[in-house]
Amino acid sequence: MARIVAIANEYLGDHERAIRWLKLPNRALGGLAPVAAIDTELGARQVENILGRIAYGGDKLSFVYGVLRRRYRARPSTAREPIASADAGRAPESA
Repeated sequence: MARIVAIANEYLGDHERAIRWLKLPNRALGGLAPVAAIDTELGARQVENILGRIAYGGDKLSFVYGVLRRRYRARPSTAREPIASADAGRAPESA
């Protein structure tokens, strides 16, 4: 486990970010948190592989998308209200 945490620290930039990433469910692991996956040698290799893809760009967009999705999940929808009438988009008539 210490080896995986050290790799996560290096690739993700700091210890707190690494620990947070290790505890969150990961799509690449079928929704399992990396910390749960590293109980087996195969799981540890999968986690190392994912960290490598994050570090070298192979999984960067997925990682960023996941972080942003979690960060903004609690925010209310920003959907725009429908236009009340068909006249709302027209320029005002001059008198």
